[in-house]
Amino acid sequence: MKTKEKLALKDLDSWILGIREDLAEKILTFPRNPAAKRLGSNCFTINCSDLGKSWDVFYHDWKAQAIYLVALVSTTPIEDVAEILRSIAKKGGYTCGFQHFRFSTEICKCLHAVLDELEVAK
Repeated sequence: MKTKEKLALKDLDSWILGIREDLAEKILTFPRNPAAKRLGSNCFTINCSDLGKSWDVFYHDWKAQAIYLVALVSTTPIEDVAEILRSIAKKGGYTCGFQHFRFSTEICKCLHAVLDELEVAK
């Protein structure tokens, strides 16, 4: 491979990494569930009255949802990232293998806002 081609690929890799880092940074600024009172990094309490119809721990742990989205952005082929995030924002969930993840309405709204911002930046 020629030197110019290597440099072009290196620039492309840097650009893709920059996109992933920008998305991760925006996702990590998503709000935390005010009803969930953290007891530690992996534990929180929430009143039964705040659970609503969903008793799914992941649904109420907005921090875990943000971390999962960052991992998804980091590991998914870059050409599929926007489509997957749009699907999550629209449907409120994502299925990976046999496991289904439901995302809170608030996280989906934030995801919509990030995706709208990216559309404007095109």
